[in-house]
Amino acid sequence: MVLRDYYSENPKISEKTEALSAPAVTIANPFDRFGAQVLDLAVVFFPLFGLLSAPLKKAMTESAHYGNWQTVGTLAVEFLLVFFIVYLLSQLLSRMIFKNSFGKKVMGLKVVNLWTGRDATTWENMVRSSYVFLEFLFLGLPFLLVLTNKKYRGLHDQLTDTMVVNLRGELPPALNVRPLRWMLRFSAFVGVASVFAFGIHLGGVLLQQTDPQAAFQMSQGDEDEDASASCEKTGSLEKAMALVASGYMDTSCLKDEVDTDFVAGAQPTPLDYLAKSFVYVDHPDLSDQYLKKVCEVKADSAACVLAEFISSWSDGDKSQVEEILEKAKDYREPYLSLWALRYYQQMGLYRKSLEFAQGLTKNKQFGIYVRAQVLKSKYFLNDVAGSDRDLASMEKDSESPVVSDTMAWSCLKKISKSCENTSDSFCRRMMEADPSDYFYQPRILLSQIRMNECQGNEVDPNSYAKSGQPRAWKEFIYALDKEKKGDMKSAWSLYAEVARLESTPDYLRAEAIRRMSLHPDISDISALKDLASNIETYENRHEAAQDVRKVYRRLHLESIDGSENGGGRLPASEDGGAR
Repeated sequence: MVLRDYYSENPKISEKTEALSAPAVTIANPFDRFGAQVLDLAVVFFPLFGLLSAPLKKAMTESAHYGNWQTVGTLAVEFLLVFFIVYLLSQLLSRMIFKNSFGKKVMGLKVVNLWTGRDATTWENMVRSSYVFLEFLFLGLPFLLVLTNKKYRGLHDQLTDTMVVNLRGELPPALNVRPLRWMLRFSAFVGVASVFAFGIHLGGVLLQQTDPQAAFQMSQGDEDEDASASCEKTGSLEKAMALVASGYMDTSCLKDEVDTDFVAGAQPTPLDYLAKSFVYVDHPDLSDQYLKKVCEVKADSAACVLAEFISSWSDGDKSQVEEILEKAKDYREPYLSLWALRYYQQMGLYRKSLEFAQGLTKNKQFGIYVRAQVLKSKYFLNDVAGSDRDLASMEKDSESPVVSDTMAWSCLKKISKSCENTSDSFCRRMMEADPSDYFYQPRILLSQIRMNECQGNEVDPNSYAKSGQPRAWKEFIYALDKEKKGDMKSAWSLYAEVARLESTPDYLRAEAIRRMSLHPDISDISALKDLASNIETYENRHEAAQDVRKVYRRLHLESIDGSENGGGRLPASEDGGAR
């Protein structure tokens, strides 16, 4: 008996039944999948990865900067491990929140099992994501396999028996993604072109001798010298101003001390306005306005004298500065005396510096700074024995970093005169010190480098480098490394950069110029002269000028003349010049 084919006789019913039995999903096209992947990376993965990998990136650039390639290799492996963990974590978080990856949720896609058609399990998705990570390691080339089969299954799909489908037949997309799809399709072509262009550029770079200095400078950005000193509460604006003058407190710390005096109804004092001018030192116009108010409030005050002194000093009017400092002797405010002391030290007027230091050495907060300036003045006034006695006394009385820094200063001055002075007691102590204990006191590290060179010992610049050091010191170490490797031209250029850097302390500028002057065959005399003239402190400017003069002599040029060579000329000192 033959059964009647009911559906063949009712074509409308047949079409309806076929429509109902048709699959509710369609295979996702490659462009939608690419768009979903871009969204996953941009919205979920890269923010997490950038946050968690930042310490590794910084460590890698610094290690490359110093040529520690073994460390770079280790960090690269750790970098890939973090990439893998973060990628899996981002996928897991997306599925916990959206029941799908973020990109696929937006594009209306999902991953299903190839044989059952059911949603892929969490385990299958994690294994699938692991394979995606491996495909990234091969520059994404395995992704191209989606174009080789009708179901657009990539290598990761084929290894996990999954496929990606579009939910348009089952559930309408949550939003109209048609414009987004076209944008992402266009971005696919732009992405391929960009990768191709980057590959050409990378190939050109690899054919040259790579230099990690550029990467280091990019990562560092505008990183400055040392971090500012911690802002301690002094309870007195006068004390805070004295700490600023001695270098123990940053000017920004004055803000908390002085803001309470500028509340509604308060009557700010001349010192309040002076402190405000210090706070806004990076905003010259505003700082000058506060500076003018100081003497308007009270002309007969120590604050007004200091305001006039600062204005004249910044204008370069030395005769006016001298007149103002004579008036300063009538006031006993420590902050005023400290600024006078600082000025005279910088100008090389050591006898006057000693006059203003009287009565300040016993202060608990800044006395150690004053004592250091006093012994330096004695040294430059030819009382080396007295200077050494004061330094030995400081060592017994205090464990402040100022003491060790001053010992390094004393040692550098002595070995600059003769390498025979490495037997000096302070030099021996510096030599015995463990560099790892003084990574953030560059002058001590410099004294060890100079002593090793005097004694003919091999110097490894990288052993004096560590993350977090001042930028100027890092640049100096990089230049020193080039010098030790025999690349004198690169070293010369890098030392010049150290000398030009605003954050470089004057003693390091002078050392950079000294090392540049050791190679007269490649020295640019005019550049050396300009660099030396930019040093502010007399003692270091004097040493740098002497080194420039040596280059002239070596090249049989005429001695430095003030009219022709400006800043290269040896600076004059009222007290007879630096030693």
